Amino acid sequence: MKKNELTYELICAAVKGEKAALNQILIYYDEYINALATIVHKDEQGEKHYYVDEDLKTRIQMKLVKAIPKWRGLKK
Repeated sequence: MKKNELTYELICAAVKGEKAALNQILIYYDEYINALATIVHKDEQGEKHYYVDEDLKTRIQMKLVKAIPKWRGLKK
């Protein structure tokens, strides 16, 4: 398996509760989550400053962690 590759087997392992698989999924989605959690702040001069709101990032990650066990794509 390539680094940062989201595979069916990885998802199945995360659904079964394997922490390493869950961590790999969080790493896979890290850039996307950072983009979602990026806040734009304008200072007094009108310049825009971008930063990642770590609290928001953590909340998004927790939603993903809670959603993974509900995945129903397992082969029967």
